[in-house]
Amino acid sequence: MKKNYLIMMLVLLASGFVGCSDDDDSYDWYGAHEKEKEKLAEYVKDKNPKQLFEYKGSVGGKEFVANAYVFNYKQEGVTAGNGDFVLYNYVRKTLDGTILDATYPSVAVGSGVTPLVALGGPVYMFMKTKDDEIDPMADVFEYIPEGTKAEALYSSMTPGFWGGSTYFYYEYTVEKVIKDMTLLAYENKLIDDFLESVKDEIKGDIIKLPLNEGSGKDTITQVAKILVESDDKTQVELTDSVTIHFDTYILDEINDKNRVITEMKEDEKTTLYLPRVEIVGLKQGIAKLRVGEEACILVPSGMGYSYNGLKDYNEQYLIPPYATLLYKVKVISTKKNAKKD
Repeated sequence: MKKNYLIMMLVLLASGFVGCSDDDDSYDWYGAHEKEKEKLAEYVKDKNPKQLFEYKGSVGGKEFVANAYVFNYKQEGVTAGNGDFVLYNYVRKTLDGTILDATYPSVAVGSGVTPLVALGGPVYMFMKTKDDEIDPMADVFEYIPEGTKAEALYSSMTPGFWGGSTYFYYEYTVEKVIKDMTLLAYENKLIDDFLESVKDEIKGDIIKLPLNEGSGKDTITQVAKILVESDDKTQVELTDSVTIHFDTYILDEINDKNRVITEMKEDEKTTLYLPRVEIVGLKQGIAKLRVGEEACILVPSGMGYSYNGLKDYNEQYLIPPYATLLYKVKVISTKKNAKKD
């Protein structure tokens, strides 16, 4: 399978493939990439089944072909197609088996590496929308059925992977293929399933807070109060500084339990200045509570960290893209601030 794509010369200059000094100009990036491709071809020559993908490009007028492979995959089962989402885990390694990264925390820690996704997987991937889009990962995932594993190799100049100095080798596990529903519908199902599991604890009606009344009317944060008895009935407002105890989780139907982001000790608390809280669902949810109340605030990614997730200064994902969040919040006190016009 052959695909065409354009790599900008300036980007390659910045990444170190081609430089302005005499030493950099002497580096034979084309020859190095060709040798790398030979190495990968040798590695997969006896693998079965396998698929080869080729991506044509050029740098400084010199044309090249980048290669990607998917191999050791099952040939039957439900696979992802255009417009679908995939939930997957991975182990990234070298050809000799050295672990470089993993979405399995025990594998990453046991190998002494810092994982790209701090909390582990699975993580979401959005497949391409049209056949002519250039997306090597999507090309690979079209061959990996739900509930199965496969391996993939990408040469260092493959689109989406170029910029490094070597190939990328992954072992993928497709945990779930999300077909016949949007990501939002899937997130709403996660939220509804959680609420069903705690229905005996919920006091009163569930509060539903849409992102807006236009295009975001179906993106809804839900607030389920689980404790409403309190001597102090002060209502939290969006302009308040509110002191809370809270725990945060990622809703996860793949693992045995939801992934923990933070869990406070019983006597811990923190104060949030609500006007500066960037998580829209959390901010709006807290503003529906009174002092002394406890609630589960369920936030879809569109009212949370969206497709960007949250990274630290080292580019590690503290919260992965498209995460559906659960906040367990208790309001301890609130301080009224001056309202701005």
